[in-house]
Amino acid sequence: MTDIITQMVADRRHLHQHPEEGWCEFQTTHFVVERLKTLGFEVLLGTDVILPEAVMGRDPAKVEKAMEDARAAGVPESFLEATGGYTGALGVWKTGRPGPVPALRFDIDCLAIEETSDPAHIPNAEGFRSKVPGMSHACGHDGHTAMLLGAARLLMQHRQELSGTVKLVFQPDEEGFTGAKAMLAAGVLQDPAPSEALALHVHSGTPSGTVLCGSGTFMAGCTLFRITVRG
Repeated sequence: MTDIITQMVADRRHLHQHPEEGWCEFQTTHFVVERLKTLGFEVLLGTDVILPEAVMGRDPAKVEKAMEDARAAGVPESFLEATGGYTGALGVWKTGRPGPVPALRFDIDCLAIEETSDPAHIPNAEGFRSKVPGMSHACGHDGHTAMLLGAARLLMQHRQELSGTVKLVFQPDEEGFTGAKAMLAAGVLQDPAPSEALALHVHSGTPSGTVLCGSGTFMAGCTLFRITVRG
């Protein structure tokens, strides 16, 4: 388990340095997909996991800039073409044995917030501050992504003990409130439907070692709507 924790810390610090806002997470999605494939997961991405008609708030100019940044960072053109311009991914592990279908869903986007320059801030003190001006993982989704990749590795270490099918959902645009809607509309929780679905969120106001839990709408965001005012 120690090696998984060490990897999660390294992954989180890498992701923290390369934050991407909603619908622009091409480098993050590539990082996730490559890791899942290495572990042996079947991976779906692009319009296989996102229904474009259900997407809101996606800025084509920002998306194109993010794709250019991804190319400059070494993300292969073949991968970017496979996304069809839409981020996020689904990892699936079929054990080949009948059983439950647990799903784990974590988010991958950042916030358009400049990271603090306070030298006491741990990313500054330990050298993994955001390298992207005006963007940071101020909400902790870098940690979420690293944890789900850690869970993927742990699952594969115990794959001979598992039954059923495991689904790992790496959701884009949590901050814009439309990533989940677009993934659900694309059918990521169908064929087969999960027997249970779990998610989490870090919380700076909760003491370390404490877990708050609930079900139903415990972690639900608000309903999103847009209005246009003319006058």
